[in-house]
Amino acid sequence: MVAEPHPDIPIQWFDAVDSTNRVAADALQAGQVAPQGQVFVARRQTVGQGRMGRQWQSPEGGLWCTVVLPAADSPTSLDALGLRVGVACVTAIRRVLADAGATPLVSETGLKWPNDVLINRRKACGSLCRTIRYTNTTWLILGVGINVNNDPHKLGEDLRRPATSLAREAGRRFDLPTVLTVLLTELAAAAREPGLTTTTLDRARSMLLGLGEPLTLSLPESRQLTGTLAGLNDRGHVVLDTPTGPITAENAIESIEHTVLSEPRA
Repeated sequence: MVAEPHPDIPIQWFDAVDSTNRVAADALQAGQVAPQGQVFVARRQTVGQGRMGRQWQSPEGGLWCTVVLPAADSPTSLDALGLRVGVACVTAIRRVLADAGATPLVSETGLKWPNDVLINRRKACGSLCRTIRYTNTTWLILGVGINVNNDPHKLGEDLRRPATSLAREAGRRFDLPTVLTVLLTELAAAAREPGLTTTTLDRARSMLLGLGEPLTLSLPESRQLTGTLAGLNDRGHVVLDTPTGPITAENAIESIEHTVLSEPRA
């Protein structure tokens, strides 16, 4: 598989950790992350975390990683971050499948707003975004979990939708470091963006799944908004059709935590 070059980002592999997000955040808070960013990968996580505090099952065979990258130097660099990361993950998985000769699966791989990747309507990838402001730099903490070679039938019963894996869909196993290389290329490009560009928004719209279907969104203070998915507005927010007319869900929860640090943690 041929991947475009990406920055020379150090990669740390672990046999097992509780959470690569936790390991990455600790390293950053201790001042132990390279200036260009760093990647933390585990063959297995014991306490993987998804959006809104949900558990993400992380058995051996999947790609469980957290990518720490400096955000672009722009006042809008965090705009629609979850959506941009979702687009990067869809693009990476499509490239991996296409390079493996599984071209028919590319059109069946899409985005469930804002940052889940589904193949044939089954979840194959999820991501969790966080930012940390430290030493005059905003760092993106991008946790990504991809079911690659692990058996989706062995995942827990608590998943909100049926799971799948790249291996199950393509009928072959994949090389995890190669998948990681492709993913890093796309995430690094997303981190360099000054915000939500027209190109990324167009890609998100073309990838979006569930158009014309019922959708319930989580809002702050445990509120919910239900309607029919009509698309995305120019800021990447979901637009729902409701009996009273279109509604833009500008405050739908993306679960992005922002932390500011004043000095390294001892």
